[in-house]
Amino acid sequence: MKNFLKGILMLLVCVLVFSSCRTEDDEVINPPEDESITADSTIANLLRNIATRDGSIDNIIDNANCFTIELPVTVIANGTEIVVSTTDDYAVIESIFDASDDDTDTLEIIFPVTVIFSDYTTQVVNSYPELLALIANCSGENESDDDIECIDIQYPITVSVFDANNELIETIIITSDEELYGFIQNLPNYEAVTIEFPITVILSDGNVVEVNTIDELVAIIQDSSDDCDEDDDNDYDDDDCNNCSTDQLSDVLTNCPSWFIDKLERNDEDLEDNFTGYNFVFETDGSLTVTNNGTTFSGTYESSGEANNITVVINVPNLPEVNDTWNLHEIEINNETKVDLRLGDDRLRFECGTGGNNDDDCNTCTTEMLTDILTNCPLFFIDKLERNDEDLEDSYTSYDFSFSTDGSIAVTSSDGNFSGTWNASGTGSNITVVINVVGLPDVNDSWNLHELETSNPSEVKVDLRLGDDRLRFESDCDSTGGGNDDVTTALTAPGSVWIVGSYSEDNDDQTSDYTGYEFVFTLDGVVNVQGAETSTGIWSSLNSGNDLLLDFGPEAPLEELNDDDWDVLSVTANEIQLRDISGGNGGTDLLTFTKL
Repeated sequence: MKNFLKGILMLLVCVLVFSSCRTEDDEVINPPEDESITADSTIANLLRNIATRDGSIDNIIDNANCFTIELPVTVIANGTEIVVSTTDDYAVIESIFDASDDDTDTLEIIFPVTVIFSDYTTQVVNSYPELLALIANCSGENESDDDIECIDIQYPITVSVFDANNELIETIIITSDEELYGFIQNLPNYEAVTIEFPITVILSDGNVVEVNTIDELVAIIQDSSDDCDEDDDNDYDDDDCNNCSTDQLSDVLTNCPSWFIDKLERNDEDLEDNFTGYNFVFETDGSLTVTNNGTTFSGTYESSGEANNITVVINVPNLPEVNDTWNLHEIEINNETKVDLRLGDDRLRFECGTGGNNDDDCNTCTTEMLTDILTNCPLFFIDKLERNDEDLEDSYTSYDFSFSTDGSIAVTSSDGNFSGTWNASGTGSNITVVINVVGLPDVNDSWNLHELETSNPSEVKVDLRLGDDRLRFESDCDSTGGGNDDVTTALTAPGSVWIVGSYSEDNDDQTSDYTGYEFVFTLDGVVNVQGAETSTGIWSSLNSGNDLLLDFGPEAPLEELNDDDWDVLSVTANEIQLRDISGGNGGTDLLTFTKL
């Protein structure tokens, strides 16, 4: 009996000792079910999508939505070297691109670079072809993706991790999207996880909201996921009105006494010259008065919306080219005040002032200045030719004009060679340019020199007028016809025959359209094409071999390759890779010539 009682007593002592030795961390805690997160649950997937790294923020550099380039990175934008150290420096590139609307924007990346993918993994990229291969794996512009950019978590947040016995084993403080993404990916390794409430979220409009339960968090994320433009496109210009308002627009329009049309493009046709001398006056009551040479037009304007979603309705009877429901793209207030309206690829830009009449654009011009420009640039092409209200420049896409100091003109084209003369006389805005080329009656006349544009050496222009008729020559003064650079050396190497190795438009592979086509490039700027039938085109290496002009005429499918600013991405003896990014919608075309 004594032994039995002694055993009972010993058992009680052991129980008491065991109980008194448990630490607080070993206590069983039942995680609150309304604060628990499990792998692949709705809340886990939503939090992962919020934390996913946004790849579109640097599309002005890489045109890719599924990764970013690690900073710092060095780029060359329109010839200017920039070290991009922070995301604010993307605006520096944009400002360089926006400096002129009449040039071709180019950007060169200095390799190697490191790219950071949406899951925060990285890869070193050593060349542009390697980068293009990665870009091809990304979704296209504005295509649906998983990342949520319209709501953010305000860090830090705290989560608790429990083991299978519901014992608290770890408390984790998360301070960034990258840490949250990694934590969500590791959820399958945990038995139970809770999130500590309240937490704070930031909506796309800047409002801050306190959330107290999992259900509330799910609801607000789902409700907010589509509340903003995620800007998953390559149009770096489409957010220029983030801070615009209808009140600001009204103040700008009505405080300027007169406006003229600086830019008007409709259906790929430039129409601003049709409105030379037209002055627009916007009144606070929504009325709009337009005057031109004693004629007055009356109409209305109205704006609504906010930020990048402001619409401007213009209605002026008898001026259909300006009438539409436009989108406010940008208000520019610098040395020149401008209001830029867009509608798809169409564009209407007003500038404050009475500069619509440009008869004084050549006040300081001289015949010596004109001669220097025409004879120092090796080749000119016709950028604009209008005769009797008919646009004729497309008839001269393969024609190159060479002006000599002795007054002679040599013209080469796929239609043959022509020769003629030119002569300039007068001063200032009264300079007359006489052109006479046998066989080219459309260009022959006694023209008035309207303007010389020389600010951009890659786009030197000589603008001639005669009443409503117009002839504008353009030259890349770095061009030497075929050229003297790597791309010219490769294309014109003896015995070289090239095929289209690949061609795509916005990730749409169209390579098969060019099966059977062979291309032979000659030093005189002609391309001989053998396909379904024999044809010829023209080519020219521009900007010291950084750009390539191709023109095969209007016949399909070759006309798809026509462009005056293909970017030369890489050149080897057997392969040439080209890219073109359109100015209207930011679409990307990729063309590779492969040597047979």
